[in-house]
Amino acid sequence: MNTAAANIESELSPPVVAGLAAVVARLLADNNADRQLAEADLNAQWKDRAPHLLLAGLASIATSHPEPQIRSLAVVLLRRFSSKVSEAANSDEPPTLWFVLSPAVREFVQAQLLQALLQETLNTVRHKICDTISELMIENLNFEFEWPALLSAIQEFIKSPHVHLREAALRIIAVVPSLISDKSSPATAAPIFADCLVTPGSEEVRVSAIHASVAYMIEVIQSDGIDEASSSAANNAFAQLMPVILTTLAGLTDETLVVDGFSYLIELAEADPRLFRIHMPNLIEFVATVMRNDNLDSSTRQTAVELLVALAEARPGMIRKLPQFTATIVPLLLQWMAKIEDSEGWHTTNDLNSEDDDNDEDYVFAEQSVDRLSIALGGKSMLSIAFTVIPKLLGSPEWQNRHAGLLAISVMGEGCRDVMMDSLKDVVELVIPYLRDPHPRVRFAACNCVGQMCTDFAPSFQSDYNDVILSNLVPLMDDTANPRVQSHAAAALVNFMEDADKHKIAPALDEIVRRLGTLLNVEKTYVQEQAITTIATVADCAGKGFVKYYPAIMPVLINVLENATDKRFRLLRGKALECASLIGLAVEKEVFSQHVQQFLQILQRIQQEPKDDDDPVSSYLLVAWARVCKIIGVDFVPYLGIVIPPLIASAAVKPDMAVLDADESDEKYPEEDGWEFISLGNQRFGIKTNVLEDKHTAVEMICTYARDLEEHFVPFVKPVMETTVPLLNFVFHDGVRHAAASTIPLLFNCMKKAQV
Repeated sequence: MNTAAANIESELSPPVVAGLAAVVARLLADNNADRQLAEADLNAQWKDRAPHLLLAGLASIATSHPEPQIRSLAVVLLRRFSSKVSEAANSDEPPTLWFVLSPAVREFVQAQLLQALLQETLNTVRHKICDTISELMIENLNFEFEWPALLSAIQEFIKSPHVHLREAALRIIAVVPSLISDKSSPATAAPIFADCLVTPGSEEVRVSAIHASVAYMIEVIQSDGIDEASSSAANNAFAQLMPVILTTLAGLTDETLVVDGFSYLIELAEADPRLFRIHMPNLIEFVATVMRNDNLDSSTRQTAVELLVALAEARPGMIRKLPQFTATIVPLLLQWMAKIEDSEGWHTTNDLNSEDDDNDEDYVFAEQSVDRLSIALGGKSMLSIAFTVIPKLLGSPEWQNRHAGLLAISVMGEGCRDVMMDSLKDVVELVIPYLRDPHPRVRFAACNCVGQMCTDFAPSFQSDYNDVILSNLVPLMDDTANPRVQSHAAAALVNFMEDADKHKIAPALDEIVRRLGTLLNVEKTYVQEQAITTIATVADCAGKGFVKYYPAIMPVLINVLENATDKRFRLLRGKALECASLIGLAVEKEVFSQHVQQFLQILQRIQQEPKDDDDPVSSYLLVAWARVCKIIGVDFVPYLGIVIPPLIASAAVKPDMAVLDADESDEKYPEEDGWEFISLGNQRFGIKTNVLEDKHTAVEMICTYARDLEEHFVPFVKPVMETTVPLLNFVFHDGVRHAAASTIPLLFNCMKKAQV
């Protein structure tokens, strides 16, 4: 490859540029086949054969082509191809096209981009030019290449009377703050930023100035080796800049830009919340004003609150010293929690997952914010304010207010546990009556509250209030007119049972199991699913005390497993597997022997059935096999040949991975299929995470069988060892490595027991 052309201008003749422009234009074709052919040409004819002409030609097109779409795409392609792997790179070089270009070609591309930036008239294209310049500058910094003309242009543009040039400079600084942080001290840079922050006539420039200022401050704050004197000087400069930033934000009218401004300040709050200290009183009032303005979009108001929550999480001690913080913000959040509307769909739905659509509503965001503030600030800061409002909410004739009051208690328990424990009796007396509230959604919220308190204040909550909780919660499973309430009462019972005393619950078991059995016949599938889950938890808590109910419950579960084969009932069937196997553990081998052979046959049949990748039955099946092994011990050995080979195969699966350019679409890798991406430099790395969880579960199950069966597991020691030893270096999942490390000594124990 000729990357050292003496005169790229002469090599890049008009016919060459026109030919490349024609390929770029074909990438915009409506026909997908045409686009694919153009992409193939771009790679085979240009990237692989003449990458220096490709990058130089794209820069030339971005500068001179008359069509804005072509200019725009050319500059995007330039950014993308610059970070592509070079065919000519060797192991001693960073393998990108930009790195292997000759200095002459790099200088030509850089000059063309600066010319394009200077003359471009369309904001959308100019912004993409800024993005490409920024990415190439990052490449230069990584490779220690110089671009002095860029620094000169930035210094000129940032003081330009032309707002579009000023914005361009700020956009580049925001992405590459080290471009100026190494050359300009905070005392020099801060006044320049301050001047940009008050640029008249352009809110876009002012928000870009906020972004650039924040990026510069974070760069300086996080820089290594800064001495005490320099740090003090930087803090003084930033102290003068902060009020200008906040004033600029407060004066914006474009809500999209307001959201951007708050988002940049959130980044700064996470990096150094101390910069906000002296401005907190004004900031609190400003955010409160935004919160009260119902004419603003939810995203605007929520992002404003997020800034304060981020500050509380980053520097809780600073916020605790500001009593006006909780006194102002917490009551407003509680008001937001009451901004919920009733809907017929809530009562009639057959799919509880449909409520995920509400996650961006103010009441959901407020609930999450109160939870996070409680964890960050603790009970001493939160409870005194919250409980001046919560009793009023609970006493309101409006069901939305009562609902909000109960949910507030629910979410504050974790963070305020130590303080709330001292007045837990009063809180219980406050909450319990709402299990009998006339509105079903309030009863639902009361179930939620009781269930959460069972988790947050366990085990003393169950021990001290066993009778009052059960006597008020269990009857709600009879609320036949409101299946949502029935289901949530059963769900709260799960939380209760997880830390309950089996002796204390014994007198109530008859009524609990009778009502749960009734729920198995409710029409709503989600009620049946919850009833089965709760039965499993009750059995686990009661232990052998569940033997009495075994004859009534186990045949129902067997019936579900044999007959609920429609795809709609996959989760129901999985929960039935879980419940039956947990009941088996509770009542032990002698009682479970009545159904163990039938249950094992069902497990075999389900294992052999074809399944979709997202079938929840698969994970329940793995654990059910392991529980049966624990119950029947060595009698399970004949089934190892059925169970272990699929586990070994699952443990050995290599996860799917993908590498994309920063601006490349990931629509082929949907999140619902388990894909997750992280950004590293100019690329994004994706991995299919659901495979990782399956792999982790498989190794853990193998570990269980080796532990329970010892010498009887010896026939599988060799293939398991061959699979698990390499997993000690499996870098993508800590759980897989830990499970593999736990399995290996158990395998040695198996051989020792068998005297192998």
